Amino acid sequence: MGLKPGDTISTWITCSEAAESNILHLACYHAGLKLMPFSSGQDLPESLSLSSALIFSPWEKFNSEYRIDHILSSLPQLLTTPSGSLVPSPHKTKYFIQTGFRTIRGTNKLKTIPVYNGNSVFNNGFEIRYKGKDIKSEQVQAFIERFAKDSGKVVVNSLPAKSPLAIGSLIGTLKAGNKMVSAVSSDPGEAFNLTQADVLVTSEEQLGAFKQGCSVGKLVLALEDAKDVERVVKLFEKKGVRAKSVLAYNSADLSNLV
Repeated sequence: MGLKPGDTISTWITCSEAAESNILHLACYHAGLKLMPFSSGQDLPESLSLSSALIFSPWEKFNSEYRIDHILSSLPQLLTTPSGSLVPSPHKTKYFIQTGFRTIRGTNKLKTIPVYNGNSVFNNGFEIRYKGKDIKSEQVQAFIERFAKDSGKVVVNSLPAKSPLAIGSLIGTLKAGNKMVSAVSSDPGEAFNLTQADVLVTSEEQLGAFKQGCSVGKLVLALEDAKDVERVVKLFEKKGVRAKSVLAYNSADLSNLV
């Protein structure tokens, strides 16, 4: 599509589309693209000004309106652009790629973009911009290397697919030759027990999703500050989630907190 290493791709995809998100994240990592995931329509202006391509779920709603309607209000040219063509946009974003099957003029469909199985290698130029903060390639790569060493044979992730920790954990898990199971839309404790997993990746925000307790080899937490580790671990213990060891990472820059 004319994208090159260092270009920015933004994504506005739902948590229920974890499979599409994971494939997209791996592709960006291989290609050395900068990834800019977001979940609020308030981030759309920044996305259109900074990214070369936007991948989005058109029929999910934000503020009671479909996401496609928010995009069309900023880019009415989509309605007059043939499907899959380069959009004559006044913004930096020229490529618009949708999930799902219902075609919207001016967009490519993610499911129809060819994927080539060649001898590609991981590109260390991969960066993430999340909530207005840049996580540089060196930071991302350092986290991936650490997580690859800590990864178990099966890793259960309950973080939203847009989370930098979820993205880095996925790449680190696959780099170690292991398996990741998404539990974003289900009970993470149940998924952990069913798959006989070793590692659980989660955060305090996901506590309400746990219905079953589980015994975890390594509990990986996304946190803002190291002082929160003990408090959050106790909250998980009350939910029946007990861990032999705890690994905490700063959700803003993926740095190691403990």
